[in-house]
Amino acid sequence: MGRLDKFRSSPVPALRQSPPALPTRTAGGGSSTAERIAGIRGARFAIALDATASMGGLIEMAKGALSEIISRVFKEAGRKIEVQLLVYRDYDMGAQLVEMGPIASDPEPLIKWLAKIVVNGGAGNGGEAVEAGFERLLSAPVFDAVLIAGDEPSHSRTGLNNLGRRDAPTARDLARQLRERGGPVHAFVVGDDPRTVRDFEAVSAAGGGHCGRLDGSAAMID
Repeated sequence: MGRLDKFRSSPVPALRQSPPALPTRTAGGGSSTAERIAGIRGARFAIALDATASMGGLIEMAKGALSEIISRVFKEAGRKIEVQLLVYRDYDMGAQLVEMGPIASDPEPLIKWLAKIVVNGGAGNGGEAVEAGFERLLSAPVFDAVLIAGDEPSHSRTGLNNLGRRDAPTARDLARQLRERGGPVHAFVVGDDPRTVRDFEAVSAAGGGHCGRLDGSAAMID
């Protein structure tokens, strides 16, 4: 399994502006999400990753960080946890638009599944199908928290209309549903695209979560 120092060394450009703070930590050392989950017999998280052509580095980073993230949640929540992995692409990918992996409480099957994921697609239309990933998660069991990471924004209302998806909800609409159904939606920006920063800030705000930078830092893991 990858080491966090290897994860930190991956070439991820810094944001041009400082992202909002990640979930705050309390004097007791636990994050607000972990503290909430401490009162639950078991907890389930979903991690949704952009798997379009530009995101090969993200998949590699995720392999290196999963063990650390899961270990931290085990330690701080003090409960059994399960993690669901999902990758999303864009509407040019047809049947490969969204792929959902296993739900597991051990990082090994998750890393093995990620190893088989091929980054592909991305139509250069100003967004990726974040909303399609959220729709799939809403059809799965309830999650106590959802984390999403990518370098392109979700499709706007206008963008979805142009794609012939006039009745489809936006990522912000679906983030609100995920929050109301289970728990917060946290977003991580890869790269420095200001459109993505703005969109992910709005999506995480709608989902009752926080927006930050996927850089492998201790703050990100927190």
